[in-house]
Amino acid sequence: MLYEKIIDKFNDIKNIEYSLSLLNWDQSIYMPKTGIDSRANTMATLTKIGHSLLISDDFYNLLCEITQNDEINKLDDIQQKEVLKIKEDVEKERKIPISLATELSKITSLAMAVWEDAKNNNDDSEFLPILQKVFDLKKEYAKCIGYKDNPYDALLNCYDKGLEYSYVKPIFENLEKNLLIILDKIKNSTVKIKENFLQKDFDIKKQWDFGISILKEIGLDANSFRQDSSAHPFTTRIGIDDVRITTRITADNFKSGFFSTIHEGGHCFYELNACKIFNYSPHGIIESLSLHESQSRFYENIIARSLNFWQSYYPQLKENFNSQLQDISLETFYNSINKVELTPIRVESDEVTYNLHIILRSQIENSIINNEIDVFDIEEFWNEKTKKILGFHPSKKNEGYLQDIHWSCGLFGYFPTYALGNLISAQFYYKMLDDIGISQKIDQSYFNKIYQWFNKNLYSKGSIYPSKDVVQMITNEELNSDYFIKYLDDKFSKIYNF
Repeated sequence: MLYEKIIDKFNDIKNIEYSLSLLNWDQSIYMPKTGIDSRANTMATLTKIGHSLLISDDFYNLLCEITQNDEINKLDDIQQKEVLKIKEDVEKERKIPISLATELSKITSLAMAVWEDAKNNNDDSEFLPILQKVFDLKKEYAKCIGYKDNPYDALLNCYDKGLEYSYVKPIFENLEKNLLIILDKIKNSTVKIKENFLQKDFDIKKQWDFGISILKEIGLDANSFRQDSSAHPFTTRIGIDDVRITTRITADNFKSGFFSTIHEGGHCFYELNACKIFNYSPHGIIESLSLHESQSRFYENIIARSLNFWQSYYPQLKENFNSQLQDISLETFYNSINKVELTPIRVESDEVTYNLHIILRSQIENSIINNEIDVFDIEEFWNEKTKKILGFHPSKKNEGYLQDIHWSCGLFGYFPTYALGNLISAQFYYKMLDDIGISQKIDQSYFNKIYQWFNKNLYSKGSIYPSKDVVQMITNEELNSDYFIKYLDDKFSKIYNF
């Protein structure tokens, strides 16, 4: 049957992609530094093989055959959507020359290593030329895919189908305006939050074990994921029931390590639960990074930074770190982990200022792809925008545009999904409150209720629908920033007494 042949070939291609994911994961975790060039060549070869299979005439002819005869009508609705989705993806990729896909894989693999050195040494002299190559290749990629008005839309679609900058821009403008209003209220508050105790010597292994214990409380299956350390925390799916997460834990920054663990755990939970429902179906591969980010930010911020959460788990944390926390009350601890503080570092920023960092990056990406900013002028634009929204210039390059790995990987169009994910998480949260309420005690039993709600409303949809449609289907409203602003205003008005 044609359908079975198509799904088998699709999964052959996915297995090559999983192999590439494993190599990427290994490069960030275990690979010796001298293996960079060899790894780049290996990944380029696998990319070439996978891309060749995906765009092959044999595979495309199968897709055309099933959609042009009555056999597709014998399939159920989900199977029909699977076939049409694969065909659409194949037609898109057939527009990309194998030489371009291979070159992109090789250059980005090399650029990641150059970026790491540039960040560590605060020196972009070698990074800027290779970053220029990455941007040029992605511009060519956008041209090959095609777009209506804005070439940046072609790249946005790689991370969230149907997304356009003309849709994102007004949402971000309204978001920025309201974030600056809340930020101004906080700046004028007389409340002083103590947090120096979080920089004490927190044993790394104890931090690690505590984070893992919370992931298990949330509901992660210990047999289906593993956690490792990396310079930049990430989550990657290696196959069905095999998801890898990484975190970055240091003894003198409890917040950073714990919340990066929970953040990546949220991504992992989404992947594993979609796998349970869809197994090897193409719809089990979550393609909307906005929805993906909604899950990581929901667990990281709305749950793990809430007072209700720490009413349950602070005694356990205090038991593990008695000498550091013995004189620290629950209220003091809660306020400290939610302290709003201007920082040039995105991953260290708080809930109020985080999205301002994303808006900056999104503006830069759109401007470079549209040839409005030169790559070699990124730092100047970055610093001036940071001054405008946060009130200062970054003191070093690695506190400015060199801080993130994304551009070295060629992930242009990725950043907007971070902010959209925050907005979606809040919109889901208020709908969840209407449906199941919020427990005064967040524990394993309540996590199960949260899981059941997401399983019914989100996981069961897989990647069948675009994220905009999913938000509308679940909340009965279009995506907007109102719920996120309400969430922040409610939470921080209590903390900062405004």
